[in-house]
Amino acid sequence: GRPDPIMVNAAMSHCGVTDPRRVVKVGDTVVDIEEGRNAGVHTVAVLTGTQGREKLEAARPDFVVPSVADLLGLLLPKSNI
Repeated sequence: GRPDPIMVNAAMSHCGVTDPRRVVKVGDTVVDIEEGRNAGVHTVAVLTGTQGREKLEAARPDFVVPSVADLLGLLLPKSNI
């Protein structure tokens, strides 16, 4: 079970992704972040769940965003326009 990375690894295998640096695990719980860290992928904590910023930051995600709406700004390259 989680935070064992078996589900992340299975998704990567299913999609043909071998480089964990190309994967982002997004979640709103400490277990989500731990699962991503255990899989060696980037992690993003989203603050719209039941666990607060302090608790999520203690899990050491790579990024913390207020909501999933902020993911595009984080993941897409910045435009020069």
